[in-house]
Amino acid sequence: MKEDIVGKFKRYVQINSESGNEKEFANLLINELKNLGLSVVQDQFKKLHHSNTSNIIATLEGSGEDSIFLCAHMDTVKPGINIEPYEKEGNIYSKGDTILGADDKAGVAVIMSTLEKIIEEKTPHRRVEVIFTVHEEGSLYGSKALDYDLIQSKEGLVLDSSGEVGGIVTKAPSKEKISAEVIGKSSHAGIAPEKGINAIAVASEAISKMRLSNVDRETTANIGTMNGGDATNVVPDNVNVTGEVRSFKDKNRGKQIDHMKECIDNSINKHKAEGKITTELLYKGYDISEKDNFVQEIIKSGEEAGIEMFTRDSKGGSDANVFNGHGIKTVNLVIGTQNAHTMDEYIAIDSLINCSKIIYNLLTIQKES
Repeated sequence: MKEDIVGKFKRYVQINSESGNEKEFANLLINELKNLGLSVVQDQFKKLHHSNTSNIIATLEGSGEDSIFLCAHMDTVKPGINIEPYEKEGNIYSKGDTILGADDKAGVAVIMSTLEKIIEEKTPHRRVEVIFTVHEEGSLYGSKALDYDLIQSKEGLVLDSSGEVGGIVTKAPSKEKISAEVIGKSSHAGIAPEKGINAIAVASEAISKMRLSNVDRETTANIGTMNGGDATNVVPDNVNVTGEVRSFKDKNRGKQIDHMKECIDNSINKHKAEGKITTELLYKGYDISEKDNFVQEIIKSGEEAGIEMFTRDSKGGSDANVFNGHGIKTVNLVIGTQNAHTMDEYIAIDSLINCSKIIYNLLTIQKES
């Protein structure tokens, strides 16, 4: 099993699949799923967003009516072209100036290897739906556009969290985007700067008044981009600013958004500029009890494999947020990725193997009535 899952993972990461360009990887997975005997369909994602392929939904029928889904995303962040994996001291790294792609091809490899083992051994198992999403890194686009009429399961796992294997993310925040366009007045920066209204200065003053970073125990806030201005000799008359707020509590998230709006409005009014502020809820948070029956089944599956299991929260978002928003109970299972989204990314071989053991037990242990 070790050679199988490691070889599969290495093969997967060498297939280019940066966000929006997952077609080659998707086609390979479709063929492998069909060869294992699963029924496979794709939804209409590419008609809704700029991607060259769609989400994959595959089904392995099982004994009884019990059904769960397993999900991982096919895309990687940049730089993810021509990844060269190598092993060192029990870990897998990337040789070149790229990410490794364990986020989330480790999740894909675990799902595929575990299914293969169950099918080859003809082990009795639950009904399983496999969901491989596209463009997760963009902003969970794939799961947001997923055709939920194709999904029957009411419970499932996303395999897409960094950290120590055995962790189950049962709590994650909501995330809201805030954007502001500040409109000032252009003027020559040398001859008549006093006749202009510097949009960048107005926006900067607003940002300087904001509570950012760790706002409270439940909430974080950040300003991530500022774009504007054309030349150093012109007082800039336009700037666009974007930021985000994450919180485990909707009330706190709303309060922070209102605070950031107020800072922008105050600065605009003070300098007699103009502006437009928009917000968008990107995904909802979720909070599932450790005592929940499904969570306890996952814990039992890991403990029977000799793995110490624990629940935890995460301030990151994942496809699990979107599934929960659609009323499908979903947790995010830690797969062991370290330093995700960086060129120092790596994963331990034992993490791949142990994560597969958890999933194997979960699929083959019948749900207690």
